[in-house]
Amino acid sequence: MKETFYFSHDYNARNDSKIKKLIFKHGLLGYGIYWALIEELYNNANALPMNYEMIAFDLRTEVSIIENVINDFNLFQIDINEFIFSSESVSKRLEQRNEKSFKAKQSALKRWKPDANALQPQNEGNAIKESKVKETKGKERKGLKESKLGILSNDNLKSMVEPSMTPESSAKGKKMVKKGESLVFPFKSQAFLAAFDILKAEKKWIKKSSAALQASLNKLAAFGEAGAIESINDAISGAYQGVFAPKSFQQQNQINKPQQKINAFEEAKKILNNDSNNNNAD
Repeated sequence: MKETFYFSHDYNARNDSKIKKLIFKHGLLGYGIYWALIEELYNNANALPMNYEMIAFDLRTEVSIIENVINDFNLFQIDINEFIFSSESVSKRLEQRNEKSFKAKQSALKRWKPDANALQPQNEGNAIKESKVKETKGKERKGLKESKLGILSNDNLKSMVEPSMTPESSAKGKKMVKKGESLVFPFKSQAFLAAFDILKAEKKWIKKSSAALQASLNKLAAFGEAGAIESINDAISGAYQGVFAPKSFQQQNQINKPQQKINAFEEAKKILNNDSNNNNAD
């Protein structure tokens, strides 16, 4: 099950003047949309692209309401340059959570490591680790004993026959990512990263391996940043399993084709004229 976190919800949130204006205009529908957006901001590092159509599709409501809730009640911070929005209250709570986590870590270090030469306590985590080490050494000794007797277990035979995976594919020349490794993003803007995070959380993408996600990122790199974000939005709204060239990218590639068609027409015209001249000569 995916790890989840909770955030504090002030019990008197509805008494805020900005929230009262929101409820006055859109009722509890607007109130629910506001908290849905807050939840998404917590899930996406407090930054979401201002793609009203995509958000409206996700929340099953009208685009005009989404645009109105985000822009007209001073509930969110708008970054026009990056075309994203965020929440000041979410930012403060995330900072408080990170500060508490840091202080707890420092406190643990002081408690368990009073000096650099002190030994770690034999706590439950170390006991489990030691148990796993003993178990691994026991299996190694068992495998060595069986190999001396000329016996090969199924696991030993499998490891001898199957080739190991390599982190890079020399055939394609693109980086392949093992499970647990971080992805290599072609673009670093918050708008692109936030859009890709939303895509990864979609039903058809949430179980994709790191290698599959990296292959999609490599493909998006060819579309340019704006085209890549457009392709991601298309994949989300269309519930696609992959990413495809956006319409703007396809139109750009069509610019030179009319000239190619003219050249082909001229060639065909020359051939017909030559054939006609040859027939008249006969």
